[in-house]
Amino acid sequence: MKKKTCQDCGKEKPIDEFYSKRGDETHSYCKPCHLVRNRKYKYKWAYDITVEEVLSMRKEQDYSCKICGTHEEDLKRGLFVDHCHETGKIRGLLCNDCNTLLGRAKDNIDILTTAIKYLEN
Repeated sequence: MKKKTCQDCGKEKPIDEFYSKRGDETHSYCKPCHLVRNRKYKYKWAYDITVEEVLSMRKEQDYSCKICGTHEEDLKRGLFVDHCHETGKIRGLLCNDCNTLLGRAKDNIDILTTAIKYLEN
């Protein structure tokens, strides 16, 4: 199987993990890295961070959700920037499910603690 090394994450991956260009060519970045690069304007506008900062966070988190540990290659939509809505501080990268979980709980520790107690019973 033909492989290629992503210019962002540096991982060697099967060629089908890269988006195709015209002909037999593929992009220089794997699909997860490509997703990050396509969101660069949102990162700057919504969180005031750069693509490079997001790439660094991905590497620090081993390309996985900071809560559940699901690897980004197993996620259809990749990882999302999670932030505190009160302070704007970025907490990390999460999968859509974990990001939604926090949002639906209104980032409220009491709600999440009660939910944990509920699950334990």
